[in-house]
Amino acid sequence: MRKVFIDGGANKGQSTKKFLSVWPDSDQYEIFMFEPNSKAPSIMGSKTKLVRKALWIYDGEIDFYEKQPNSEANTILKQKVSLSKARFKKHTVKCISLSKWILDNFKKDDYIILKLDVECAEYKIIKDLHENRCLSFINLL
Repeated sequence: MRKVFIDGGANKGQSTKKFLSVWPDSDQYEIFMFEPNSKAPSIMGSKTKLVRKALWIYDGEIDFYEKQPNSEANTILKQKVSLSKARFKKHTVKCISLSKWILDNFKKDDYIILKLDVECAEYKIIKDLHENRCLSFINLL
């Protein structure tokens, strides 16, 4: 059984740092940080892998809206940008289907913790996880 922590929407690594400092056996976990923002940290330990892709419901490319002047609350959802009074810079990033990635890389007996903070894209991703029968792979959300 593998122990896995997935940090979806890793930003600057705040959740991964917290997980490493407070989770009792965090040193036994493989850690995957998903963050398309180029300002994300490159590595936070030997068992940590940064994947510079946006989590989504398909593999490919997607528009990424980076909030200006700082890069907090970036999003792949154009609807969120149109509702905001903030300025966003649009560019294209690679995206990955979380459900496909989980099915391709893990078994049901692995222990997976998923932290998902992807600026309202969670709704579509979780629906996709359900439709692809992946929610049962996740032990803690």
